[in-house]
Amino acid sequence: MKLQALFVASALVCSVGCSFSQPAFPRGPYRVMEAPDTEQRIQRITCSLSVKGQRMSLATAMQKYRVPGVSVAAMWGGQVVWARGFGSADLNKHRLMTPETTLQAASVSKPMTAVAVMRMVQAGELNLDEDVTDVVDWEPGKADSRITLRQLMSHTSGLGVHGFGGYKRNREELPSALDILDGKTANSAPVRFAGPPGESRYSGGGFTLVQALVEEEMGEEFEEAMYDWLIRPFRLTHSTFHQPLEGDNLAYAATGYVEGVPVPLGHHVYPEKAAAGLWTTPTDLLTVAASLMNSYNGGPGPLSPAFARQMFTPVAPGQKFGLGFAVRNEGNVLEAWHSGVNHGFTSLVTFRSDGSGAAVLVNANGPLAGAIVDSIGEEYGWRGSKAGVACAP
Repeated sequence: MKLQALFVASALVCSVGCSFSQPAFPRGPYRVMEAPDTEQRIQRITCSLSVKGQRMSLATAMQKYRVPGVSVAAMWGGQVVWARGFGSADLNKHRLMTPETTLQAASVSKPMTAVAVMRMVQAGELNLDEDVTDVVDWEPGKADSRITLRQLMSHTSGLGVHGFGGYKRNREELPSALDILDGKTANSAPVRFAGPPGESRYSGGGFTLVQALVEEEMGEEFEEAMYDWLIRPFRLTHSTFHQPLEGDNLAYAATGYVEGVPVPLGHHVYPEKAAAGLWTTPTDLLTVAASLMNSYNGGPGPLSPAFARQMFTPVAPGQKFGLGFAVRNEGNVLEAWHSGVNHGFTSLVTFRSDGSGAAVLVNANGPLAGAIVDSIGEEYGWRGSKAGVACAP
């Protein structure tokens, strides 16, 4: 099925948000119609990556940077054209990385949250420019200062707390979004103003305030709201914001690694769901990306063209963020991206209004996600060219 038709059907089924209980995985393997030259392209992509200025093969890079596995998907012509897993999802359990393996998206959770929030705004459930502190029972530490969703999702609210370290899986009780905002945890400082509103300051704390707002206004747990407004309407089959991950979904989860050592109990838990809590796959990320770019170019989808264009417009001259994604224009082509790092996981998604893009999830930290995305861009011609680039050891 063409992606455009798929998105039209999705929008008709659930156009303004629905309430459903999210099913567990599995929901079938991905089925992608690959071009005849796909394997040759993948061979050229993986045989020569530029990693910190050095050319090396993916296998060499994985060994050098102690990376057990990577999951990769590519987009071309507005569709996901291939997805592959390389290496291991779990070395001790001898589980291979596959396109269906779920990994922590880390800070790529933020723009995915923003997509759902923009659908809520589109439906009239939320307002981009109303004061969030009128709804959420929390004080930012400065009187008479408005904080809006537009500011929060563009990292211009002035709020601090860059990121979060997560909790070990055996922790009995996790803090709520309000607990995190108030610093009622040893994991992070209270979320307070660290600079004036309007100033560009990356803030995971700001997205935790988004999480609290969604829960308050939508009257349900954040993960259920994300299912209603993101996962189901975009027909994502291997994504969830549930923290901690439970039941059958654990069988699909990769183990995270730090310097070759597995994270105790497999991975950390992130109650900061909007900022860092998404489990997903590269194919699911690019499924959202393809739909957003289709809408940006005037086509149908769960997010309308007007709201898609608003999402991908910098909030002010000189700012790199739109609403959720970092953006830039290369001539007449828009490029949007976001990266992320959790304990033992790295992520990057990049996509363009010409229908090209890539997503990479890694169950380790280091530079490989960016190198693989660049190599895919070289192969498909949106990051220079692989012409004349020889395979490396």
